[in-house]
Amino acid sequence: TRTLGDWWRDDNFRLWDMAAGTGNLEYNFPREVLKHCYISTLIKDDADYCRSIFDGATVFQYDYLNDAADKLPAKLRADLQNPNIKWIIYINPPYAMPSNFEFDKSRKDKLGVSMTKIRELMLSDDLGWTSQELSTQFLYRISRDFADRQTWVGIFSKLTYIIADGDQPFRDKIFSYRFERGFVFNSQNFQGCKGQWPVGFLIWNLAEHVPLETQEISL
Repeated sequence: TRTLGDWWRDDNFRLWDMAAGTGNLEYNFPREVLKHCYISTLIKDDADYCRSIFDGATVFQYDYLNDAADKLPAKLRADLQNPNIKWIIYINPPYAMPSNFEFDKSRKDKLGVSMTKIRELMLSDDLGWTSQELSTQFLYRISRDFADRQTWVGIFSKLTYIIADGDQPFRDKIFSYRFERGFVFNSQNFQGCKGQWPVGFLIWNLAEHVPLETQEISL
């Protein structure tokens, strides 16, 4: 709201959370916001749950790192083709590297994701090490899908994509957008997180390309 005002009062705005899980980010949305929202998630049971509690939103099962655009709902495809629509991507993607999931047998829903279709594209773009991180894979596809649209990304994630040396090729080739505002907090605020590290919520304006090194990013 500080960045975009009461965006839901503008019929040309849409919000998409493509890693919604059980919809934690949407719980506090007023009902009037939901008609502008697309909520998608990898697991069918999670999609069914979100569909039951977010009446008015367009909820669907979708694997953003592997599924093609033709699997998207017709309503969403039409909005994506409409040049007048402005987008908010509001997302809390998984943080861990895909290779780590293969050794965690309790996370059956994550098995087999060590080489997604998006990672294959990132490797073909010579992005190397950074292609292993799932959250960066999300940002890579978002950057491609919304390259020519008025889009703001609000992402909860580790800060590696803006500070890690290994992510420099990603910043140089893909992620050079204007920083709007954000905040940082301890990972222990998320239930079930082991260890402690900073988690940031940062808002980026994808319509403006500015090298990160030239910006003051203060959280």
